[in-house]
Amino acid sequence: MAVLLLGLLFGWPLMFGTISAEGTDTFDALSRSYAYTFQRPLHYLFYALVAAVLGWLGWVLVQNFAGGVIALTYWTAGWGAGWQAEDLTRVDAIMQGSDALGGIGGAGATVIHFWVGCVKQLAVGFLYAYFWTATSAIYLLLRRDVDATETDEVYLDADASEEEFGLAAIQTDEAGAPEVVEGDGASERSDSESKGGDA
Repeated sequence: MAVLLLGLLFGWPLMFGTISAEGTDTFDALSRSYAYTFQRPLHYLFYALVAAVLGWLGWVLVQNFAGGVIALTYWTAGWGAGWQAEDLTRVDAIMQGSDALGGIGGAGATVIHFWVGCVKQLAVGFLYAYFWTATSAIYLLLRRDVDATETDEVYLDADASEEEFGLAAIQTDEAGAPEVVEGDGASERSDSESKGGDA
């Protein structure tokens, strides 16, 4: 049971990459995640460490960018209202979403507080997006190490809008102008070509 739990602890992020890349069911995802975790543990550890370092650097960038956006928002709100740099009580009230401003100031603080919250949620969303992107890349690298499958070999489910169709058959009418053949173009075109050959 300990071995099974250990494989599940480290292998569960690979299951989503398996289903996406292979187009298979959950049983295949379970078996592949356990197999890759136990067959290449050092590779898995190395890929996870590299992904963690890159993710940390990305998070530092995103966090600082979001912090800069929020700081500029509060500074702009204070500057636009004509407050002096030493008058921080109203800026603090905006930052806390306080109703102490009252009236239009309180409504403006609520709107600013809402959008600041959206910026913070976008920054947190980076963590989730990076985690699933990194685990998919780690899965593809482990699959290449274990199964010798190239990383660009993934399952693509083509929908009806992506189906390929041939060109329409074209024939000439009595005046010699080209026109599209209606219906089964290949058979009608071959009939017209055979009639033209007989003439």
